[in-house]
Amino acid sequence: MVGTVSWTTTLALFAVSTEGHAQSPAPEGSAVAVLWVGVLRDAGTVFDVASDGASGQCVVAAESIQCPARLGPVAFRYAGDGPYVLTDGTSEGVVEVQAGQRVSAWVLPPDDARVAERARLAPGVVTEQDVTALFVRTGDHEPLPPSYGQLRDLVALVDHPDVRVRRVLPDALLPWWRHTASDPIPLGAPAIVPEGLVLTLAGDHDVIVRKRLASRLRDLREPGQSQEREANEVLSALATEGGGVQRAALGSLATRSREEAAPPMQTWTLAMAGITEPGARGRAAATALSALKDTIELGPDVDPTEAVELCLTHHPEKTWSLWNAWREEVPFDLDRATRLVRGTVGWSPSLLRHWARTDPAGLADLLVGWEPASPHSDRWSAMVRGLGPVEDPRLGSLVEHADNLSRVTAPEPGR
Repeated sequence: MVGTVSWTTTLALFAVSTEGHAQSPAPEGSAVAVLWVGVLRDAGTVFDVASDGASGQCVVAAESIQCPARLGPVAFRYAGDGPYVLTDGTSEGVVEVQAGQRVSAWVLPPDDARVAERARLAPGVVTEQDVTALFVRTGDHEPLPPSYGQLRDLVALVDHPDVRVRRVLPDALLPWWRHTASDPIPLGAPAIVPEGLVLTLAGDHDVIVRKRLASRLRDLREPGQSQEREANEVLSALATEGGGVQRAALGSLATRSREEAAPPMQTWTLAMAGITEPGARGRAAATALSALKDTIELGPDVDPTEAVELCLTHHPEKTWSLWNAWREEVPFDLDRATRLVRGTVGWSPSLLRHWARTDPAGLADLLVGWEPASPHSDRWSAMVRGLGPVEDPRLGSLVEHADNLSRVTAPEPGR
């Protein structure tokens, strides 16, 4: 379990999250005021945010508005048609930005439009059903977009004494820390979930909270931001815990590595350490190693042959998929392949066809050595028939023999 942090500090960061941004200099210099804004998709785009008081033409770059501010602060406001307001977490309606400052803000419903919803989130009355109804989208339920205060109420539940409430937090928070086409705010907008929240959830004493967190973190996308680094650190720690938490963390790390959101080498090292563990934990590690095929570069510390050998020793059945993923880098080996076919019940048709193309003589030796004579087992026959047309004469004769064995003469009518 990951160590906990002071949630009083984290919640305070949520309440004044824009102050840190306000101290950052604007990229164009001291005479520029920058609003970094996340506009709820239902409310429009960054072009629906107006500015007053700028000393010249404002420029929109990604999810930010940069305005010259030589004459004083620039006042930003939501100018769209919907029931939304611009807020920086301390004020609603108008957000002032001084020259040389960058302030984070969001376009969301006003707090006075979510009074009833916020009442349901009060610590003394809230239930897991309330959290689910207010924040979790399903096929037949679309929650109302929350206000900033409502999101702050949700974050505060991370310390709620009822574990059932805490267990639904990863699902409730998921739309606000990932970035896909269906998320509430676009990619590049400032993160509204405070730094430290992921670490706090990872330190929860309940294993289900940690497992759900590890699974949901595969979707966190905050390129270059501290929250993404925090997610990778948390997943690395949870990947050594064991049980379902470890399986979920390794799966998330593999997905994130494949999408360049996590360091592939970190995932490889953790998966290589975990593949020797028994049961589902080791199988999850093997799956992670397979997923890294097109992401990680080979080198002294990345040896797919070693990975295949470890998998064959500890999780033989998973070796088919792992070896298939790395088939170009791990060539056919008669001894290893013999151990594989004799020690498992499944097989990989694509791996066998690859061997038929790259080492037909070796594959023929494998098949003949495994079952030298008829009658052959159903597994042997199915494997050979799955090779399809082959150019090698010796291997081709085995395929033809298997095809002949599979032909059954239909009985004559009445017999």
